Amino acid sequence: MPQDTGITREEAITQVTAALAGPISLDEFVERVLAIWPSQAKNPKTSVRQMIRNYHLGKTLIMTDKETLTPIQLALAGVQIRVGLAHEELKEGMLFVYPAFQFFLPQTKPVTELQLVDQEDHIIPTEVTEMTIQRQSILGAYSYKQEALKLGWWFKKMRLSRQDNLLVTILDITIPKFRLQAEPHHEYRHHRKEIAAANQQLADTLFSMLEAARNEHLWGSTAVPTAYALLKDATPYPADHWLEVVEKDQRLRWNGTFITYSDRFSPIENLLRGQKPTARGQRPSRPPKLSKQQKQQIYRFHVAAKHRKGLWRRIEIQGSQTLSDFNRYLVNEFKHDFDHMAGFWKLVRRGQTKNYREIELATIDPFDDGEGANTRIAALEMQPGDKMKYVFDFADWHEYVIELETITEPENDPKGDVTYPRVVAQNRPSYRYCTDCAEEERKTVAVYLCYSCAKMQGGPVYVCKAHASPEHDDHYLQELVY
Repeated sequence: MPQDTGITREEAITQVTAALAGPISLDEFVERVLAIWPSQAKNPKTSVRQMIRNYHLGKTLIMTDKETLTPIQLALAGVQIRVGLAHEELKEGMLFVYPAFQFFLPQTKPVTELQLVDQEDHIIPTEVTEMTIQRQSILGAYSYKQEALKLGWWFKKMRLSRQDNLLVTILDITIPKFRLQAEPHHEYRHHRKEIAAANQQLADTLFSMLEAARNEHLWGSTAVPTAYALLKDATPYPADHWLEVVEKDQRLRWNGTFITYSDRFSPIENLLRGQKPTARGQRPSRPPKLSKQQKQQIYRFHVAAKHRKGLWRRIEIQGSQTLSDFNRYLVNEFKHDFDHMAGFWKLVRRGQTKNYREIELATIDPFDDGEGANTRIAALEMQPGDKMKYVFDFADWHEYVIELETITEPENDPKGDVTYPRVVAQNRPSYRYCTDCAEEERKTVAVYLCYSCAKMQGGPVYVCKAHASPEHDDHYLQELVY
């Protein structure tokens, strides 16, 4: 039986972290923790791993890859952060603590312990204060308190103007201690190509992390320090501040807590914005102008029921036709009632994972109307291999996976006999047979499933067309799809 050392799991992790002089594998780290924190848990290694991921990443440890940990003070030592100065900051002689130092200050220490030095390692005396910031929104005026450092005298000494920046170098994030350096605008412009390249690397790193994330978001407190640690020696000149990089990248957005995809907005945000999700800072995109050839091309889709293995259709539809046309055909082909809503979503693979994120394309009502209903198939700009999700009836949720197989030119049809959409192939039917006919020792393919009889008899009751009336006239019959 393991001996009780009187140490908690949290204390064991802290001790092991403090003793590290460099990177360590996650497995070795866990073994060291368990050596001083004997556990009787069913799976103690999992317990320690979860504690690290939930409470230590971005705070005391950085995970530079899936299996390597580095103490945060070593991972971030030497990292440079570019901080742009707002008009309010220069006017008042203040440096806002956030967002300048966001995610680079230890949560266990007050801002008053923050230490600043200049390029000669001379201490830059400062004082922490609060400023009241006034803002306007669509809901009216509001104000909030903002922590700031009094640096007016230093700004004057450095002759900082509106377009100048600060370069903040992390010396020791555990103290915390930083070096401040003025970056004149002409110096920034001189390195604009290197900065643009660094911005792209930072954005790509965050996007790759987002693509690999379990959920469709990244905690800023974990992702931002990790990205800076990964790029510490990868760029000759520092990138712009991470917040500016995220806001300018059309793939990403920052919601105040998470970094997520640019098309991800909460229902409240969508209501306030009054429009369908688009990339942050972008106007809703107009449908692409289609050529005559694009409108005539034939899109062949494989449509399969997600929760009914073996039910599928291969359907051809023309580029000029719309999602509303596609919906109407699918409803008819899969024997659904027309009095329900339907929706299409584009499925975008997340990096190299097997996971997809969903981008809403259309919501279509029973009258063939709705946002996106008139989007032409060619305007979806899909390529073979791309997928969509289709759902009919948001209550019963009949879901299908639609994959584009080919885009071809229309076949020669001088008589005009070919109409689209059309089914060109389908699954081999697995027939059900009429329950009533079976009692008469006959085998007849069923056309309906009788829910009323099934509820009374405790099992499926299948009905052919001949027995549907009058025996089941007042019953709830669902037409079968083979």
